[in-house]
Amino acid sequence: MPRSLQYGSLLLLALLTACGGSTTLPTPTVVTVSLPGAVQGQPYSYQLQGSGCVIVWSGQGLPSGLQVSATGLISGTPVTPGTVTLDITADCQ
Repeated sequence: MPRSLQYGSLLLLALLTACGGSTTLPTPTVVTVSLPGAVQGQPYSYQLQGSGCVIVWSGQGLPSGLQVSATGLISGTPVTPGTVTLDITADCQ
């Protein structure tokens, strides 16, 4: 399910996928439906939202200067402009 994140004048695509880590754990539901814009050189912070369990978030492909915490906070200051594909995963703890 693609999500978009504005980065300067360019677009980042975030693929938010919900993956159950075990057959004994429920599958999380990703509630975040869109991501607010990010601007090169400006601090950015956005809390991903999910439900169904205690979610542990992880991500790959974030632009230089941004990171996602295990609690789902995308934060930092984007350093370079560009378009990237994000792979954000939600797992039940």
